[in-house]
Amino acid sequence: ERTLAALVPRYKHQQTGLFFVTFTNKDRLDFGLTWAYQLCRLGLPHYAIGAMDRETLQAGAERGVPMFQMGEHDLGATDFGWNTPRFKLMGQDKVQLLIDILRLNATAVLCDADAVFVNSPLPFFARYPEADLLVPTDFTALGAMDGGLEELSVSYHVMNIGVVFARPVVLPFAVAWNEFLKAHPERWDQVVFNEMIKQGYSAQSAILNDPALAARRLWRSQSPKFPPIVVGVLPIALFCSGHTWSVSKLPERAKLAPIVYHTAFVFAGGSGKRHRMREHKVWYDTPDYYAPANGEIGFLTLDDAE
Repeated sequence: ERTLAALVPRYKHQQTGLFFVTFTNKDRLDFGLTWAYQLCRLGLPHYAIGAMDRETLQAGAERGVPMFQMGEHDLGATDFGWNTPRFKLMGQDKVQLLIDILRLNATAVLCDADAVFVNSPLPFFARYPEADLLVPTDFTALGAMDGGLEELSVSYHVMNIGVVFARPVVLPFAVAWNEFLKAHPERWDQVVFNEMIKQGYSAQSAILNDPALAARRLWRSQSPKFPPIVVGVLPIALFCSGHTWSVSKLPERAKLAPIVYHTAFVFAGGSGKRHRMREHKVWYDTPDYYAPANGEIGFLTLDDAE
């Protein structure tokens, strides 16, 4: 059965309860397939993809990809365009997807389709059993270079919801977030996320209120609109943006193996993101991309295996 309710118990990681999920439409189907390919390559087939149109759902079925119909809005199969009304409605559907997973008692790892895993995140997540909500950041200066979470001061910067690790206890926050978006459809989901989760936050107060938690670079939310949850910022040297991987090269400088490559801060839209991923050898292409079967000129490729 190709419903989220059927897929979550079937595919979630049985030891940790983790369930990886992304969503896409026909225009970005190749991003979703690349995202799924990388998880399978890492031995993490604990995922499903939300299809935002019927053509995508059918394409997933033909390829054997665990896929389900998602979204209450008819957003079409073409590119949404950043900050458009369709883009903002997509944000509502994304938050509803998070709610649906948490209600199924799974720990969600909710990703944009252009945020691909290049190494397993399981060891990192296992280091922070007390964390309820972990999200990367748009911070682009030197961040944590020791492989741990970002320092509390980095929480003042924009948290990027291209990757969201959320335990079931986060459900009341997700519901409050979604209710606000529905009441204010002109607002961007990421901006609202930052406003709500950081309401009343200060690094100094976090240290005073719970020094043991702060020592772990974690803090407790203060908003009266939902029960407190423990929050942390994922390190930009491991959960990389297009800038921290491709430009400032933080993983290389920190001598760390990156976990996520999220092609934010990449120019030329979807085409630019595709080619950036190809440059880093994380994009999935079928063999006929390089050697077309119809006899057309393809690409000369070099195999570095001896």
